Amino acid sequence: MVAIQVQLAPLERLRNRHAEGIIKSALDLVGLTGGRVRPPRMDANPEGVAELRDELDKLGVETSS
Repeated sequence: MVAIQVQLAPLERLRNRHAEGIIKSALDLVGLTGGRVRPPRMDANPEGVAELRDELDKLGVETSS
């Protein structure tokens, strides 16, 4: 369990910086429907999505282009 937590820690840090928007973006990147977040929350910015894609690639998670 600790090994899994260590692997997922970068994703948790991204979520802390980008809030709910990063979770919706992650769903979109893996081919599920995340969509946009409801106001007043904000969608993840392109920089955050790029960081997310990099972390998912490091974990071996296939992402859509």
